[in-house]
Amino acid sequence: LKKMIEKQDKELQRFKEGYDSSIKQKTIIKLFDLKKRINFYTNSSNNSSSSVNISDDVIASSKNILKVLDYVFKTEGVKKIEIHIGSSVDDISPSEVDLLPQNSVKTKDISLVGSIKDIIEDGYFFEGLDENVYILKKAVVEFYTEDKENE
Repeated sequence: LKKMIEKQDKELQRFKEGYDSSIKQKTIIKLFDLKKRINFYTNSSNNSSSSVNISDDVIASSKNILKVLDYVFKTEGVKKIEIHIGSSVDDISPSEVDLLPQNSVKTKDISLVGSIKDIIEDGYFFEGLDENVYILKKAVVEFYTEDKENE
């Protein structure tokens, strides 16, 4: 009976951890959206596309808010998905990266086909119970495709 109760306690703890991870994941995803919006105000060149005057004070305040958000991400165990420019798209899990057609770059150099040209947006994850990985945000990359025109 004691072993059965211990087993059930462990099972309940696992369910609780999974539920907590789900809430944490949803909250962090919302914070990523907030970070993207705040990041807009860290660049004075965005004045032309904003109804708000992006002054030096706004830029400084926005950068300080981003520091706080980055600290929250760090304390919550959020990690950046490691993607290296030049690596093959086949070496990256589809759950970690979005390979969007509009981000493909045509090349005649066959050795570049299928490799990462640039990282447009970083991807993020955190590890939960039993080393479960929760993808919070997929990376968005530019990648090379074969230019088959003029053949």
